[in-house]
Amino acid sequence: MLSLLALGYGFQVRLIGQVAEAHADRPDEAMETVRPPLVAAIAARLAPVAEEWLGIDPDQVVVSLHRGPGWGSVELTGRGEQRRLRASLPAGWLARVWAAGLALTGRHLVVAVDRAGWPDARVLALRAPGTEPVPLDVHAGAPGPGGGGLEVRARAADAPHWEV
Repeated sequence: MLSLLALGYGFQVRLIGQVAEAHADRPDEAMETVRPPLVAAIAARLAPVAEEWLGIDPDQVVVSLHRGPGWGSVELTGRGEQRRLRASLPAGWLARVWAAGLALTGRHLVVAVDRAGWPDARVLALRAPGTEPVPLDVHAGAPGPGGGGLEVRARAADAPHWEV
């Protein structure tokens, strides 16, 4: 296990994405054993993104696994201590969005990839919770300031950077 972790951030992210993708389309009966770890994996990656996106405490993010057609849902409920960001996302979100470094792009929460590609892609993204996603054309850009577009800096140096 340590040898795998020594391969670096890029490998770790892609491995997480591949494992999530492998379980994403399993029948409901087969999902019972993998559902809790998948929900925990999505919550652990979405919570810091939600904090950056909305300023919400990561402990106030509640995640469920979306099954069926569509991308899921994201809504903000309550006030003060009772405020919660409730997100229902498919397991594939880990592989298609988060692992690609797209989770927060141009101050939008990316919920799905409409057209994958490098260095250009089209995503569906939310400007605010409770709204319908809008299509955004994004471009892989160089890290650091400038570049002419809105940019989100990833937490790891070798993670992809995307601009709107």
